[in-house]
Parts: sequence; C-alpha cells; structure tokens
Amino acid sequence: MQRWLDRLLLRIARLTLPNHSREWMAGDIEEDYRRLAETRGRIVAMRWLLAEIARNAGNAVTTLTPRLEGTLMRNIVRDARYAVRQLAASPIFAATIVLTLALGIGANTAIFSVVDALLFKPLPYPHADRLYAVTLANASPQGMQFWPYPKYAALAREDGPFEAAAAYARRDQLVAVNGLDLRVESEVVTSSYFDVFGAPAAIGRVFSADEDTTPERDAVAILGDGLWRSAFGGDRNVLGKSVTIKGRSYVVIGVMRPDFRGQTGRTQLWLPVMMADHFMYKGAATGAFSWWMRVVARLKPGVTSAAADAQMPALTARVATAAPSFLKTATRDGRELFQLVQFRDVKVDPEVSRSFVVVLAAVGFVLLIACANTANLLLGRAVTRQSEFALRRALGASPAAIVRQVLTESLLLAAVAGIAALAVAIGLLHWLTTAKPMNATGFWSQYAGTFDYFAVSLDPRVAAVNFGVALGIGVLFGIAPARAASRGALHASLKQSADSPRGFRRFNTRAALVLTEVAFSMMLLISAGLMVKSFARAASADLGVEPRGVITVSTSMEDRRSLTFFRDLLQQVRGIPGVDDAALAAELPLSGRGNSGPIAIEDTGGERKSVRANMNVVTPGFFRVTGVALRSGRLLTDDDRETAPRVAIVNRAMAQAAWPGQDPIGRRIKHDFRVAYGSADEWTTVVGVVDDVVYDTLEEPVEPMLYLPAWQPLGTPAGIAIAPARIAMRTALPVDTIVAALRERLRAAGAPLALFDVATMSERAARMTSRYRYSSAMMGALAALALVLSAIGVYGVMAYSVAMRRREIGIRVALGARPRDVLRVVLGSGVKLAAAGVLLGLAGAFAGSRVLGRMLYGVTAHDPWTFAAIAVLMIVVVLAACYVPARRAMRVDPVVALRA
Repeated sequence: MQRWLDRLLLRIARLTLPNHSREWMAGDIEEDYRRLAETRGRIVAMRWLLAEIARNAGNAVTTLTPRLEGTLMRNIVRDARYAVRQLAASPIFAATIVLTLALGIGANTAIFSVVDALLFKPLPYPHADRLYAVTLANASPQGMQFWPYPKYAALAREDGPFEAAAAYARRDQLVAVNGLDLRVESEVVTSSYFDVFGAPAAIGRVFSADEDTTPERDAVAILGDGLWRSAFGGDRNVLGKSVTIKGRSYVVIGVMRPDFRGQTGRTQLWLPVMMADHFMYKGAATGAFSWWMRVVARLKPGVTSAAADAQMPALTARVATAAPSFLKTATRDGRELFQLVQFRDVKVDPEVSRSFVVVLAAVGFVLLIACANTANLLLGRAVTRQSEFALRRALGASPAAIVRQVLTESLLLAAVAGIAALAVAIGLLHWLTTAKPMNATGFWSQYAGTFDYFAVSLDPRVAAVNFGVALGIGVLFGIAPARAASRGALHASLKQSADSPRGFRRFNTRAALVLTEVAFSMMLLISAGLMVKSFARAASADLGVEPRGVITVSTSMEDRRSLTFFRDLLQQVRGIPGVDDAALAAELPLSGRGNSGPIAIEDTGGERKSVRANMNVVTPGFFRVTGVALRSGRLLTDDDRETAPRVAIVNRAMAQAAWPGQDPIGRRIKHDFRVAYGSADEWTTVVGVVDDVVYDTLEEPVEPMLYLPAWQPLGTPAGIAIAPARIAMRTALPVDTIVAALRERLRAAGAPLALFDVATMSERAARMTSRYRYSSAMMGALAALALVLSAIGVYGVMAYSVAMRRREIGIRVALGARPRDVLRVVLGSGVKLAAAGVLLGLAGAFAGSRVLGRMLYGVTAHDPWTFAAIAVLMIVVVLAACYVPARRAMRVDPVVALRA
C-alpha cells in the first residue's frame, strides 16, 4: 500500500512539471523524496512532496492563464455580459422563468426533505434497526399497547430474543422549580430505557436498576437540557438540587444531552417508574389493572424479526403465567399474543407520511409543468430572435458561438432560479416545522409530534441536488433552441409553418408541451377538488355537540382531590360574572379519548357478555353545557350522590353494542374499576341514552361511551380514580377575560391551579377538520399554481401561432373571411388542444386518485361531479387563454399583413 501511494504521488508530481525539463526534474524530485523518507520519515517526505505538487501545479496554471484568458475565458465573460443585458431588457420574461422554476424546485426540495426524514433516514439511536415496539395482537402500530408494569417486568426477566427491554409513558407534570410552577412534559421510565435508546446522561447518571424495585422510595429525577438551562441557568453543579412534585422533593441526578428529547421530541423531565405511586395514584406501578406504559425492546445481535416473531407465542404464554392480566382485552383466538412492530413504524404516523408523499407527487407535477413552461418560453424567445441569429451568422459568428450564447442565457436563468429555489425551500421548511397547533387531537397532534421528534432540515446534499437540478433544467431546455438557432433550422421551420395549409392544426413541440401542462394541471385540480369537497363534508359533519359559546380549560389535579374540592371548584366557576353555565368532566368532547375498559352486561337471557367502552366522569349539567342531546330516559342530576343508587348514561353506540334492538333504560352494568377494587356486587343502572359525540377523530366510528356521575366517584385506595379535572363553560365573554377571572377566583379561594389547554370548543371542532383543511389548502395552492402556468402556456402557444400566421390570416380576410371565422379557427385549435389535455388528465386522475382514498372524508376517490366540474373549468380557462390571441387575429389588417 505504501509503495503504491509513493508511486502515485511521484507520478502526479511528474505530470505537473514543464515538458522541456520534465525528465531531469522528475529524477531530482524522486531522489529528494526518498532521501527525506529515509532520514526524517515518510510523513515529512509526503508533506514535502505534496507542497512540490501544489507549487508546480500553480506554476502551470499561471503559465496557461494568459492563453485561456485570450480565448475561452474571454468568450465566456463576453457571453455572460451579453446574456445579462439581454435578460435585463426582458425583465418579465426573466422573472417569469426564475419564479416558475424557483417555486417548482424549492417546493420539491422542501417536501423531499420532509419525506426523507420520515421514510428514509434512520432513527437517531444506535442500531435503530433492532428497535421494536412490543404490543398485543389487536393494537395499531401508532397506538402501540398500554401495559401494566408487572407484565412488563415479567417480560424483561425472560430470556427471549431481546437484548434489553424498557417501558415508558408520557405524562404532563406540574413541577415547582426555584419558586416557579412549570407545566413540564415528562416521561415515566424504567431504568433500562436509556440503555435501550443509547442515551447516556451528559451530566451525572441515569436511573439504576435498584430504583425499579421499591414504590415511592427513590425520589430522583433527570432533567432535559432545555429545563436545565431555563430553570437552573445551565449550572453544571445542578446535581443534588431538587424539583418539587406534589409537595415532595425529587433530587436531580442527571442532565440529558440536548439532542435527546424523549419519544415526543419535547420531553424535559424523566421520572422513575416506581415513583408513579406518588405522583399518579397508589398501585400505578404495581397494580395489574394499571395499563398505562408502552414497551420497546432491542433485539439481540443476529436475531431477525422473523426469528423473534416465531418466539412470541411461547414468550407470551410464559409472561401470562408469571403476570396474569386483569383485563384480557387484546387477544387473538382467545389468547394474548405479543407482536413486534418496527419502532420506526410506531414513530411515523402513516397518515402524515401519506399526506407528504401525495404532496411530493403534487409538487413534482408542478415542477414538470414549470419545466414545460420554461421550455415553451425559451423556444418562443428563440423564435423572436431569429433575425438576430441570422445577422450574427452573416457577420461571421460560428454556430458554436450562437449555441454558447443561448446556453449561457439558459444557465444564467437556471442559476438564479436555483438560488431563489433554496430560499423558497428554507422558507417552506420553516413554515412546515413551525406553523402547527401544539395542543390538538388526531392528525395535527401526529403532525406536530412528527416535526418535534424528527429533525427536519435542509440537508446540504439535498440543497446541492436542488442547485444541480436547476442547472440541468437550464442546459436541457436551452439545447433545443440553441441548436435550432445555430443551424438555421428554426427559420426554415417557421417558413414551412407559415406556408403550411394545415394552419393551427399543426402539431408541434410547443403544443405537446402545453398538452402535458394541461394534463398535469387536470390531475392536480381533481385532487384538490376532491380534498376541498372532503373538507366541506368534514366541516359540516355532526359532532354531537353545540360548540359555539363554549370555553374549555384543563387543570392540574394530579393529587385526585376530594368531592368537596370539585363541588367548590364548580361553584367558583359558575360564580364568574358572564358565565351562563359550567360543568366538570374527566374528558371533553373533541379533545381525545381517555379511560376505557370492559363493561360487564347483566345476564338477562342466559348468556353473559361484556362490551369495551370509554368512560367519562361528568357533573350534572355537562350535557346541557356541551349541547349533547338526550334521546331517551333522563340526564344526571345533583341527587345522583354517593348514597344514591349508582347510575350511568350511555351513548347510542353503547346502547346498540350492549342491547341491540332493545331499550337500555333500566339495564345494569359493571365496569372494571368496580371489579378492581372489590366492589364486584355493586351494579350500575342505565338511566339515559344520549347522542353519539366525537371525542377523537372523524374517521373512526364513534365508540361506546359510558358517562358516570362525578358525585358517585370511582373509589380507589387513594381516593378518586378518574377526576373531573376539565372545565367547560358556556359564555359570550372572550377567552382571556374568562381565564383571568377564573385564575383570580381560584387564587382568592385558596385553590391555585395551573390552567392549560385553554381553547373554545369551536377551535377544537376546527382542529377535527384541520387535516382536511391543511390538505385541501396545500393541494389547492399547488393546483392553482399549475392552472396559472397552464393558462400562460396555452396563451403563449396561441399568441405565437397567431404571430407566425399573420400573413395567412391577412390572406383569409382579403379573400372574404369574416372575423368570426378567424375567431372560430383560433378557438377551435385551442379547444382541441384543451380537449386532448383534459382527456389525458382525466385518465391520469382516475388511475391515480385511489391514492387519495384514505385522505378523503365523505367523498369517493372517483367522485363524478368533481371530475366533471374540473374538466369544465379547465376548458373554460383554456378558452379564456385563447381568446386574447384570437381577438388579436380578428383585428389583422390584410393590407398590412400582406405588405409585411
């Protein structure tokens, strides 16, 4: 290897020497190199030889520069100066091409950067390909599966296919730091969590295995870099200091690296799982009923996912024996079954990635349309400069000089467009990563989480490709007019066209380009039309509530306060001037689902059954405040107290699932919290049925919902299991006024609470449709741009045709053709062009619209009314683009035309 490198360097040194002295100088250099290598070492000798190569190469360049400057460089500089003058004389032409290409290339670059981060780049963990989420057979990848800690602990003890396993759960935490109350996004994790994700602490240490053993013993915490800097000023002596959670001090034992922000991308505090018994509720860490953690595992080196899957049934059986489940709800064929899901599939929501893939295809179409328009503009400009090219040829310019001049202008435009495209890409990426609601449900929460978790930025390689694409487009679409101009073919083709009796029916390159533009525009317009119609359907969907005039607030009640506290809280809220009515609830409509579990149905026909349902704890007046309609029976009242018989309200989905075709009023049920805490003999009677309400997403069917009275709390050893910690107020006052008054009343009553997630219910309703609004706005903007570009392209072709056929039109008029005859000929050519493009576009949209199926709501991917409306719109736009050149053709003076 060393000898080969020596020979290579000496060969390069020889080539840099002048021809007349190469032989003897090369011998001297080789001798000096070997002497230095023997006396002072090869490193010193190589440094000397590289310096000699650089010096000789510089001398060679200096010698050749005058000759280069006298020939090629002088021509390039001259062509560049002339190109700048030419383009400055046609600013609209230059600006149109630069803006068109910049928008097309910049949008493609930005969207590709997002798709690259979502689908191609590895997750930011060591050996990320070996990370798998462990879930149960009926769980979706993004939902994963909540586990109780004892079941995870049994899995972690097994000698299965995993090198290590960890459990974690996201939790918003109210933390007191240096006299400040902060709402911090935190994660409750096992000690193996940091090892599985390959994330050591930057300062201090992570949790130890001993801190996973005893509930409430080890009150320790790990800070995120952001919380460390904001709360402790970046003090490196932070270890040993503390943060306060629910009145107890948690000692800081470590600080994480800035690039590790947990599984949401926003985590700033990590707490040990055994302390959940303190800041959540008794038994959270040890109870078999507490399904609240997610599990991730790293496969052993050399173990494939197929081999791991083969071990899952046996592993599931061993874990089920060691830690039997209280709730056997996720089963296949009556048995629990673990399954593995690639962790990347968990972190990337398919709806988000699918949206960006569709948008990437759309901006790709826009780029193709932009390229076609650029080609048309450059060809048209070459046509208008035929006299200039002929004059230059007559004065002695070579064909190569003309080609070089035209290519220089194309490359100059492309270079400016490439720079502008970088600015467009940076701006669009900034908008994509910042213009998003942070507290939302459904698509937007996944969207926000995606950009928080993945570091989406403009990769230098993508930027280089962006600029290369711009230059490539400049060369590609500059060659045709350059070659035509240099050979005089352009003039010949124009003469042939002018003498052709086929008139406007002649099919040429420019018409083909416009045909392509119309077809691609049709496809984009149909996609945008389907999405706009989908958004309109989603916006008018029945949510089951009356959102106008309702303000919602979430409060910090981690310590599960008493019934007296909640009664006083509700009284304080109702006492605010301007509040017409108020209610408390564990979950609010349009804000996501909460607690769920199996509901046992009383045996009335000899067969016992259960239904899985969501549970919401509400105060009387909840249905009145939110506008949920009663269908049968009665609503909850203040008489439904602790001492009264236990009652519940069900939604229509619950009634249909539990008692299909029967009256649910008076039927009795049991739910899991009662069974978990030894109240197996206590039944709850259904007293009312209300409308179905959307809690999570519009796309999924409304699930069974059980409404329980807050004044009949679900008892646990720690008090209230599900606290009505959210407030709904019906008022006409502004949000800020209400929230300020609420804070003041709570402070005066001695019950200061952190208020967060403040929003009107109308805003929450808008978030439900935000996915469709976002998609329709994005596609609509791209489709509108494509439509404008297509109209410009059609106008350019028709105007060029009219200009070139001015002599023929004059002859027609001189022979008696009426203006409307000329108008019919011109518009007829445009209609045929539009019809061909529309047919191609309809076929392409019909074939490709199936991709949009999962992105639509209440609309089929082949909606005939949308296809027909867009076809009519495109034909109208093309006719409008043809009308101006046609009017110009109608006004041709035959005498002037024939004289010309």
